[in-house]
Amino acid sequence: MDTVISAAATLKGIENLLIVFVGDGSEVPHLKKLVDSYGLEEMVQFIGRKPIEDIPAYLASADALLVHLKPSPLSDFVIPYKTTAYLVVGKPILMATGGAAGELIEEIGSGITIEPGDPATMSRAMREFLSMQSDTIDDMGEKGRDYFLSQLSKGVVIPLYEGLLKDAMEK
Repeated sequence: MDTVISAAATLKGIENLLIVFVGDGSEVPHLKKLVDSYGLEEMVQFIGRKPIEDIPAYLASADALLVHLKPSPLSDFVIPYKTTAYLVVGKPILMATGGAAGELIEEIGSGITIEPGDPATMSRAMREFLSMQSDTIDDMGEKGRDYFLSQLSKGVVIPLYEGLLKDAMEK
């Protein structure tokens, strides 16, 4: 998340940019110090851990949502769980992971993909979101939600797994 704070520092003074961290992970004290050192208290907020039932409201209030993984050989093969949560709420995603998760977002057209760990690239992606028309942002979010409903919802996935298990048992 240092990358996010460093990117925000290059955008200091831009209106309509608010970065909100939800949660109380072990990195929060370090990130708060970094925000203070850059003087970003007005554009970066930490709201701590919230009950799971409150999370959809926080996600729905965002213009875009971030998925960021540190680069590793394993990160090329995973799609973080939060990706599906972000798709279902119909918000565009800034996907900073590469690999399978980045490929998914590109295929769907539901966000912007960047390589993780690069503040300059993240800053450009944030600027790109800020410059987009609201209908473009809405369209990205709708594409993500449509994909989730047509490909990843229980009604689609459970019958698929049942069929695979049935086929495996018959062999």
